[in-house]
Amino acid sequence: MVEVELAVGEVHNAGTRVNAKVSGVSFVVPAGWVGGVPGPGRAYYLGSESYAGLGIATLLSRASADDVGSYLAGPIQLDNDLVLEPVGMPSVSGGRVTASFEASELVAVAAGVAGETGNAAVFLLAGNPIDRLALEQAAESLADSVQFSEPTAGPLLESWWRRLADSTIRQGDFSADAESASASELRLFSSGRFELRAGEAGENSEPYGGDWSLDAPSTDAVLLLDFDDGSTGALALGFEENVLYLNGVPAEWAPMSL
Repeated sequence: MVEVELAVGEVHNAGTRVNAKVSGVSFVVPAGWVGGVPGPGRAYYLGSESYAGLGIATLLSRASADDVGSYLAGPIQLDNDLVLEPVGMPSVSGGRVTASFEASELVAVAAGVAGETGNAAVFLLAGNPIDRLALEQAAESLADSVQFSEPTAGPLLESWWRRLADSTIRQGDFSADAESASASELRLFSSGRFELRAGEAGENSEPYGGDWSLDAPSTDAVLLLDFDDGSTGALALGFEENVLYLNGVPAEWAPMSL
């Protein structure tokens, strides 16, 4: 079996063990699938070579089975145009969590597993209803293949915290719940609180509030937003040549003006 360390831009064929040392998780790409992280600040994507199937692997350096269950209990945005709605509640058995979703004419299945080292992996695969059994088998194969180790995310997350705490980020809408706007402004406070304003440069709008935190699911960190209304958001972070990327898109970023 080929084993590789997770790196941006590489394509992993079926049977490859992918080792994400930052999150302390490794897994094997299942038969008939390929995977990889396409660019800075992007998630780990999976694609089927046998049928119309798309998936995402979420690797968490700090999560329990209960955390995975909570994550899979609500809607999940698979990409910019596809939001998956849960069908029933997740099933939790020991460190394993399974769940079902649907969206328009698609179905999706999820298999998550939490390790004794305090980290977890969640595999979410979507496709046509006729391929549901194959999707379930691929998701279970991914979960069965997971091996955990101590995550090395500490220094990475500390670096990101120093970069983002007490800063202002401007980009397109950060939240599907925000009103349609040409720009949004996200203010991250060192207290762990955030304010999100929708509107031209974030002005003249009531802010959304909540708590922010960081995790490292792949080669880069993810900014997690827990809104006060109970909704959540996740933004993949990337940083190259002094440019901040959110979900692979450049964003304006500067220390906060107090």
